[in-house]
Amino acid sequence: MRLLAFGFAIMFGLQTAVAVADDNPVVVELFTSQGCSSCPPAEALFKDLDASGDIIGLVWHVDYWDYIGWKDVFAKPDYTGRQKYYAHAMGEKMIYTPQMIFNGVEHAVGSDKERVLQIVNEQLERAPSVNLDIERNGDVLRISAERPEGSTQKMDVYVIHYIEESTVNITRGENAGHTSTYTKIVSDWRTVGQWKGRRDLKLDVTLTSELPMVVMLQAEGFGPVMAARQIN
Repeated sequence: MRLLAFGFAIMFGLQTAVAVADDNPVVVELFTSQGCSSCPPAEALFKDLDASGDIIGLVWHVDYWDYIGWKDVFAKPDYTGRQKYYAHAMGEKMIYTPQMIFNGVEHAVGSDKERVLQIVNEQLERAPSVNLDIERNGDVLRISAERPEGSTQKMDVYVIHYIEESTVNITRGENAGHTSTYTKIVSDWRTVGQWKGRRDLKLDVTLTSELPMVVMLQAEGFGPVMAARQIN
C-alpha cells in the first residue's frame, strides 16, 4: 500500500474461495497507479477476481504518484477525486494505493488477498437492493429499474466506460523497465441522472463511446452501490 510506501502479498489462484454471484455481483473498484511499486500484486489479484465472474470490476488510475517520475497514461484528476470522495464518506483521512472498494461500503488494501476474498464473500451474501436492467440499441442506452419497496434513497446514475485491456511499457519511476498489462481500465465516467426511487426508473441515454460499459446506481454522496450491470 502506498500512503507513502507499503504493501506486499503472495499471489495464489482463487480456486473456489469466492462464492457464486448469480445475478448479484459485487462491484469492486481498484484504485491504482503505474507509478506505484506496490500496485502490481493488487492488479494481479484483481485480474483473477474479475475472471471469476463474481464481480463487476473497474480500475481507476489515480494521478497523485505522477510526480515521482512516471505519468500514468490512464490517470485523470476526476478518478483521484472519486477516491477522495469515498474517503470522506467512509470517515478516512488518507487515500492510498492499491485500494479496493467493495459496493461502496467496504475497503481493503488491494494486495491483501485474504481480506479481499473475505469482503467479496460477505458482499455476495447481501440481498439485492434494486432490480436494474440495461439495453443498448446503437448509440442509445435504455436504463430501467423497479422502485425499491419502502425506500426514498436518492441514487446517482453513472455510465462508466472502460478499456478491456491495454499493455504499457513503463520507462521511468518505481516500475521502470516493466511491461504491464492492465484490465478494466476506466476511460470515462459521467453522471447521467439522479433517481429518487419514488417510482420506477426509465432513462434513455445517448452514448458517446462504443467501449464496454458499466451502469451503476449509487446512493447519493458516494454511499452504497445499490445495483450495477455491464455490457461488453
